[in-house]
Amino acid sequence: MEESGTGFIKPPVLQNQEGKERAIGLELELSGLRLTHLEGILQMESCLVDSLHNQAVDLPGPDILVAARDLAGVVQAVEHKTYPFALGVQWHPEYLPQVKSQQRIFGKLVRLAASHKENEME
Repeated sequence: MEESGTGFIKPPVLQNQEGKERAIGLELELSGLRLTHLEGILQMESCLVDSLHNQAVDLPGPDILVAARDLAGVVQAVEHKTYPFALGVQWHPEYLPQVKSQQRIFGKLVRLAASHKENEME
């Protein structure tokens, strides 16, 4: 992987048979260090995701936990270590609406937003 010197890296470019860049399905390996929010949401230790980006996190900040990497070692998900819920994913779960584990990411976000709204109204 090429280092860009900005806290990000450029993952290897994958190409199709015509030599054009392409998105691919990547197997995700979750951190396994502790039950992350992501692992709890997905309810699995690995899954297939799509990859469409040409840069990724290199060195996460001091309170950021790498929650998942792909098999090439590229960071695909991060979480905040102390916030109740702060999750960032590198792939596009919205492009995988037919996959139950990806639907659960949006379900969690909607539930948290709804409970936050309820708490504000009290």
